Amino acid sequence: MSLSFFQQNNDEHVVGVDIGKSSIKAVQLKKEHNTVKLVTYGEIFLGNLLGQVDGKAVSAGEDLIVSALITLYKEAKITAKKAIFSVDPASTFVTTIPISAEYSEDLLTALSYEARKYLPVPLSTVDIDHWLIPPGVLKEDQKKIQVVLAAIKHDTLTLYSRIAQRLGVQNPLFEIEAFSLKRSLLGDGSFSIIVDIGAQYSTVTLVHKEIILDVHLIPRGSQESTTQLAKALSLSEAEAEKKKTDFGYDQNTDSKYVGEVMKLSTYPLFGDIGRLLLMYERKYNKIVDKIIFTGSGSRVKGISLAAGEVIKGDIILANPFQKIDTPSFLHDMLKRVGPSYSVSVGLALKGFEE
Repeated sequence: MSLSFFQQNNDEHVVGVDIGKSSIKAVQLKKEHNTVKLVTYGEIFLGNLLGQVDGKAVSAGEDLIVSALITLYKEAKITAKKAIFSVDPASTFVTTIPISAEYSEDLLTALSYEARKYLPVPLSTVDIDHWLIPPGVLKEDQKKIQVVLAAIKHDTLTLYSRIAQRLGVQNPLFEIEAFSLKRSLLGDGSFSIIVDIGAQYSTVTLVHKEIILDVHLIPRGSQESTTQLAKALSLSEAEAEKKKTDFGYDQNTDSKYVGEVMKLSTYPLFGDIGRLLLMYERKYNKIVDKIIFTGSGSRVKGISLAAGEVIKGDIILANPFQKIDTPSFLHDMLKRVGPSYSVSVGLALKGFEE
């Protein structure tokens, strides 16, 4: 089945498509007179299509993803010809590796050799890209060259290419989520981390002077809180998800036990984030300026205060829509849902880069 929704002349429109484990998000932007404007946005929950709870991570095959995208395109009235898709973080790898300066004339050969030490999969199974970290970003070492290594699994790119083709997208682009997040949430050169809390897992991205230095995947997500609430309070998953949404970490009398279970269920995640933050600060001898929480899992009430008990630093909730022109009547709504769309907005913004 191959469908095309791109009958209108929307060459200046770009849609960013974020295919997650629990839902698919899309944001369509357009550029007018050097101003990027919001056209439409939307989300479809994959669990709902399988009779499961909204927000639950599912193993979605190609057919389900295509069907969900067709529905999302129709309901959100997406018409952009140009589409950019995010790549599942579990299929990507980004880190900074040092290479001896004596190999600067034959960097590709040295990189191929060194990459084997860092990549958890064989080189033959991934597409690799790299770039040198410019002088002044990190402490200078005359004996070392600092290189950012990025890799994506072949199988994942092949799958996403088929999905785009079945959707009718011509010449699709793909991007690792960390780069989309940096584009939509940062731009001031700060030494920052972006914490993207998904349903099944979370990622921590370290950025300094607009350069991504490291991306770390943590096998913990917001779904864990729903599971623990259901067990502790003898609730169905649907009831537990509603409790999480309605009360979050709130400690008032009506939701005291919900808040306590929420804290207990997410302390391991916050602890992992806190340890990573300390490791980055010691490694680079810099204090993290910003801790930005994003992803659907960061929209839980009271998460900044709860996380702040474990993670040392100011936690900011993401608002990717502040970088684009949006209708005034949507400002409050977009601020609330913003963390869910950070990747999608960043993907769409990529389409307007020179």
